[in-house]
Amino acid sequence: GAAAMRYEAAVRVDPDWYVPHFLLAMARFGMGDHRGALEAIRAADRRAGDQEVDPEHRRRILDLRTQLAERAGETAEAAEVCRRLVAASPEQVALHLRLERLLVADGRRDEAIAEYRARVEARGEAATADDHFLVANVLVEPEAALVSLSAALARDPRHARALVESADRLIALGRDEEALDAIRRSQEVEVRPRSYELEATALLRLGRAPEAVRSLAAAVEKAPNELGLHRRLAEVRRWTGAFDEASRVLGVARRLAGTDPVAGAVVDFDRGLLAREAGRFDEAAALLATVRSREGLPESLAADASLEFA
Repeated sequence: GAAAMRYEAAVRVDPDWYVPHFLLAMARFGMGDHRGALEAIRAADRRAGDQEVDPEHRRRILDLRTQLAERAGETAEAAEVCRRLVAASPEQVALHLRLERLLVADGRRDEAIAEYRARVEARGEAATADDHFLVANVLVEPEAALVSLSAALARDPRHARALVESADRLIALGRDEEALDAIRRSQEVEVRPRSYELEATALLRLGRAPEAVRSLAAAVEKAPNELGLHRRLAEVRRWTGAFDEASRVLGVARRLAGTDPVAGAVVDFDRGLLAREAGRFDEAAALLATVRSREGLPESLAADASLEFA
């Protein structure tokens, strides 16, 4: 509160300079006042547009505005601000992926597909593996996505993201052995936690549950702070009836979730399902009721908790 008050005073002293508005946004963000932070960062962005601004400062302003707009549910605004980030650093794939995600969330998947297909067509033979990967990333149909992913891998056979996404689409088509091959090729390039989750899915579908457990356990050792890997390992343990081990893994996951309300609720949902399958019905009911009563959760999670609780 004290920092925010100082920066509010600084804004009153020099309302036309972008810096105090940016610092006020950061202070409010740290307090959890996301709406107030969004108002302040919008003001910083407006003022920075008329001033000489260090490119890194401008990037930080746009990055924070994108984050805050998305948190506030202003997805269209977040997408347009992110587009400015992309324009400033057009070769950063992570920014393109962020923009695609925001466009999809805003109901503009077709726009994203058209935009990235046009990028490939404009570059012609000079189109890179990343260009083709970005098209595949927004395509829904697995067959269509695999065409673009194949083009990406033809240009760079060690493109880890393209290998992982190929595995995802191959699993969707029931081509699990091919998916495993793509996953293992990706793991030779770099450790991407999602590859281990997909590997477990393919192994389970092939009836190789012990291998799935070993793969996920090894992945957790390599990436001990990845919440998703712990949840997936616990899920597989639960499916195989190893309830005590699943409970231990979810205990670690709960500690990793910390004070994040959504992450904590997701893990508590998993714990509720586990308790119910293990026959601990009172514990299950209490956990699911707790998830159901929390505010600010994604609608899908709240609905799932209500369904399971019923």
